[in-house]
Parts: sequence; C-alpha cells; structure tokens
Amino acid sequence: GLALVYAAIGFMPLLIEVRQREGRASAERLLAASASTAVIAGLVMGALLAATAHWSLPILAAGFDAERLRLSQGLLYILVPSVAVSSLSYLWTAVLNADEAYAVGAFAPSLQPVGAIVGLFAVPGSDGVTGMAIGMTAGAAAQTLLLGWAVRRAGWPIALAAPWSSNRIAEFREHYGTL
Repeated sequence: GLALVYAAIGFMPLLIEVRQREGRASAERLLAASASTAVIAGLVMGALLAATAHWSLPILAAGFDAERLRLSQGLLYILVPSVAVSSLSYLWTAVLNADEAYAVGAFAPSLQPVGAIVGLFAVPGSDGVTGMAIGMTAGAAAQTLLLGWAVRRAGWPIALAAPWSSNRIAEFREHYGTL
C-alpha cells in the first residue's frame, strides 16, 4: 500500500506539468490511464496478499497460536479489498491537491477509522475485531467514493483508459515503477 501512496505523490507534479504544457485534455487522458494503472496495481497487490497469506502470516506472526493465526488470516482477507480501493483514493487525492482543493482530500481518510468504530458496534454477531475490519473496509470504500465525487465535481472525468493511452504514463512508470 505504501508504494501506491508514493506513486500518487509523484503523480501530482506530472499531472500539473501535463495540464500546463499539453492542456487539460492530455491531463485527463493521463488521469484515466493512471486510474487504470492504480486499479490494476491495487488488485494485484490485494491478490498477492491474499494468495500468500497462508504461508507468509505464520512467518510474520511466528508467536501466534493456531486460533490467533486463523483470526489474523480472516482479518487479512476482510481487509484486502481496502488495498484495491485505496489505490484510487491516493490517486484522486493527488488530483485534488493538484487543483489546490485540499479539504476533501484531508477529510476523506478519517472515514476508515470512523468505519472501524462503527463496525465495532454495528456488526451483529461479530467478535469486535472482525466488525472493526469490516468497518475499516467499508470506510475505505466510502473514502474512495467521496474522493471520486470530489474529483468529478472539480471537473475531472472518472474514467478508466488503457494504461498505454497516455504517452506520459510510460514516463511516470519509469520513475515510479520500481516502487
């Protein structure tokens, strides 16, 4: 997830440069191609986390007994979708920051812990921590929806395009692809 944050931070100056030098239409193509790349990266990272959990968690949580390890693996599976949706959140926050519209981007991350607190009390039959994980994932989805709405309201399209549809996306991947 942290690599996606750094990539989104690096995206902002590129978006500003493209918008200033090549125009809004080119910046919109870059955004759509970057959104596709972010979704793909989020899905791949989430799938890798889920696919490797069975053997990686016992190593990372070597001191856990079997019951706690099973709980941790279940929580990880609940939280994996938040990785995928958060990739768009980071990108869309960068877009809003490039437009010097900071309020929604600053507020939106608070939806994840609020979701966790709501989940703690609102998920029936939950052991508490499972409810928090469900709430955290719901909060990540709410964060992404709010940021998508703000980006759309700012006049940017909410669209996906082939990652190669912008000639500048390759330049961006060259700089940040190793993250």
